[in-house]
This record gives sequence, structure tokens and C-alpha cells, in this order.
Amino acid sequence: MHKRTTQTHNSPGPTRDNDNTPIPDISDREFNAILTHIYQAKGNPITVILDCCHTANLNRSMIDEGACAMPPLPRTSFDKMLHVAEQNMRQFPNYHSIMDEDWLPNMDSHVILAPCREYQLTTERRQGSGFHGVFTHSLLCTLRSGLLTKDATYTDLIDVLPWSYFQMPVVAGKHKGTCLWYQN
Repeated sequence: MHKRTTQTHNSPGPTRDNDNTPIPDISDREFNAILTHIYQAKGNPITVILDCCHTANLNRSMIDEGACAMPPLPRTSFDKMLHVAEQNMRQFPNYHSIMDEDWLPNMDSHVILAPCREYQLTTERRQGSGFHGVFTHSLLCTLRSGLLTKDATYTDLIDVLPWSYFQMPVVAGKHKGTCLWYQN
């Protein structure tokens, strides 16, 4: 859950600061806190579409051309990432520290559509001169297909998306049973 995912093909590696130290990415905790604060300010649930995975035991020999992979951040980078986020987010009203041991994600603020379960890898396919996520392609094809009715929910969408044993789409969030974002 605390890993950066990027394409292995033509990948420049992590961004670095002036001291050549890798710049920490955004953690799932910080991302959740940002979504929560946007929701509190605007009042509407947010739709988050991710075409990445959180595979903990990634073995580079398993990676096919076009697979997305980046090893987990070292513990020191992860700690730095959380401390920077904590400093930046403290200013928000009703902020619950992302450093707390009992921290849990607030799933009221958003619905997440993701390509696979935590033990699976995302898949990309070469198309033309680049690579494209299989999940994103399937999602767009399904939304254009006419398979969904005007009162379709996020759960309905996930139910009609194509899937395989290696990549089963997931929906999460308190509002996953509500109408899709463009139906409101």
C-alpha cells in the first residue's frame, strides 16, 4: 500500500532532490486525507480511477514487457514521506493524523475503481507506439457499450467489466452502491 508504481519500459526511475535523495511519493494515507478534505469542502463523493496495483512480493523475473513495477520505498523514504504529509496536512480542520497507529481510511469521501486485488498485477498492452492499461481500456469500452442502464451503480459497472484470474477489477467506498458519477 505504500509503493510507487511506474512503467518499467523507458522508466527514468524516481525523481530526486538536489542531494540525489529520492523524493517521496504520496502515500495512500495522504491521498485518502486529501480526498476527505475535498469531500468535506465540496460535499460530493469523488470518483477515483486507478490503473495500478499494490503487489508486495513483486519479483522482477515475473515482469513482462509492459508490466508496471517499482520496488517498495525504503523504510526511511516512507517515514520521510509520512512526516512531510503530516506537516502539510495538520492545518486542515478535523484532521486525523496519518501517523496514528489506529489510522483507518475514510471511505465516505470517495469511490475507488481499481484494476485488481492486492495480490494481483496490473496489465498493460502495447498499442501503437506506447503501452495502455488493460483496465482503462476495458473501462472505457464498457462505459461506451450501452450495457449499463441510466441508474447503474459503481458495483454494476464492476460486475459487467471483463476480468481474468490475473486481474479482477475492484470497487471500494461507502458510495459504491450509488449511481455512476455521470448519472447524477
